[in-house]
Amino acid sequence: MFTNIKFKKIISRSLLPLMALGLCSTQTSKASSTSLTRVSAELVLSVDISGSVNSTEYSLQMQGYADAFRNDNVISTIESLPHGLAVNLQFWASKPSEDIGWIVINTRAEAEAFAAQIEILPRPSRSSTSIWGGNVGYYT
Repeated sequence: MFTNIKFKKIISRSLLPLMALGLCSTQTSKASSTSLTRVSAELVLSVDISGSVNSTEYSLQMQGYADAFRNDNVISTIESLPHGLAVNLQFWASKPSEDIGWIVINTRAEAEAFAAQIEILPRPSRSSTSIWGGNVGYYT
């Protein structure tokens, strides 16, 4: 995916401002199968698990997301949202994989719990089930 170390550092440092922009740009309601939950913003985190992503690059993606949800500025932004943040992490290659589902975050403790959950997620394999049926696949 990335071959230049300097580029990796730029991308990883750019994650927080991009996340903050996403947090401040949407006012929506999240529907679940049983009820409506009002949230101030919805954020989908997307993780590339295609064959071009090696284990180091995969770890960089996952650790970047986990670190973001432990960042004081990100947590302050989430806590300032009147109805919190709904966040979902999905994996994708040829097709999107099943994900961890929507989680509503309102507090530091919830953000840190989400970060901890990200860190223990195993990388889905190419034979993992896609939400569109069949396997996730290997290609971008």
